[in-house]
Amino acid sequence: MNTLAGGLFFSLLCLLAAGLSGALLSHVGMPLGWFFGALLSAALLQRYRPAWRIHDAVRDLARITLGVLIGASFAPDIFSRLAQFWLLTPLVLLYTGGMLLVGSGFFRRYAHFDRRTAFFSAIPGGLTEMLTFSTQVGADTRAIVVTHLTRFVVIMAGISLISSIAERPAEFAAVPATPLTLAGAGWLLACGLAGGLMARALRIRLGLLLFPLLLSAGVHAAGLTAPASSPALLALCQMVIGLVSGSKLSGLRQGSTRDLLVAAGFWALLLFVLTLAAAAGGTTLMDQSLLTLLLAVIPGGITEISVLALALGADMTLVMTAQLSRQVGILLFIQLFLHRMAASPAAGDEPPGGKQP
Repeated sequence: MNTLAGGLFFSLLCLLAAGLSGALLSHVGMPLGWFFGALLSAALLQRYRPAWRIHDAVRDLARITLGVLIGASFAPDIFSRLAQFWLLTPLVLLYTGGMLLVGSGFFRRYAHFDRRTAFFSAIPGGLTEMLTFSTQVGADTRAIVVTHLTRFVVIMAGISLISSIAERPAEFAAVPATPLTLAGAGWLLACGLAGGLMARALRIRLGLLLFPLLLSAGVHAAGLTAPASSPALLALCQMVIGLVSGSKLSGLRQGSTRDLLVAAGFWALLLFVLTLAAAAGGTTLMDQSLLTLLLAVIPGGITEISVLALALGADMTLVMTAQLSRQVGILLFIQLFLHRMAASPAAGDEPPGGKQP
């Protein structure tokens, strides 16, 4: 069995396991059952069947599909709605920077991290990207893996809890269920193919989600297709993203110590509470639900947050504007930090108060 065939075979086995657990959780009424069923399946498979994992080609296809589905959920007035959220970008940048400063200080003072490790543990970016940058500056990657994965677990659990109790506004109570026409399906397929090729050509990892999203949104803004959804495709995307996310959780078991887990868990809980409070405050300023604003400002992976927001029927224009603004802010803060490190590489290397756990 060649590598591609073997990878696709194991991907199919993973999807079958995720489908069974996702169907069970959805049947009992758990919010985001397909996603969390897949996540739990992946965590168990990593322990007992580590060879069973989603192939990169399947993962990339799910990201492209998710981007197309998000774009397909936008209404033709997307550009006028974007103009309404002009204040959102600076607010998200300020909030992201503030939480980064607080988190870095927390890990420096209470977890005794050096400044490199504290910075990359506190910044709310994707784990893969943070490991790439942190390795370049000699940070403790073990601590970074544990803090990011702990944050992921707490945030996913928190979103599940809030989604089960928070009220959703009527206009976003569910994803639009307009059936796809043959012409509409053709346009969306073209958006997916073109967006995927653009991402490959430009070698932009986020492009697999972003380019199909922009093309699909443009098609809908031009009135070439009507807003549409595919519950089956959305459930499949939830399962693939859940499987990919769950496969990373083995890093918690491999790199954890009690003190490190306590510090990471405390910060993750504090971050979620502060973000929930910020979202609650935002409901007094914007005509949006608590759940939508929480998904907009929550510091999670953009792929995971996107699929959850789409599944929960949130206002995708607002959520994606905020999440993409956060990604821009993260890249900006990383570049500023690396510039500062280059200017004074030895300053603050020793953690205050002792060694790292």
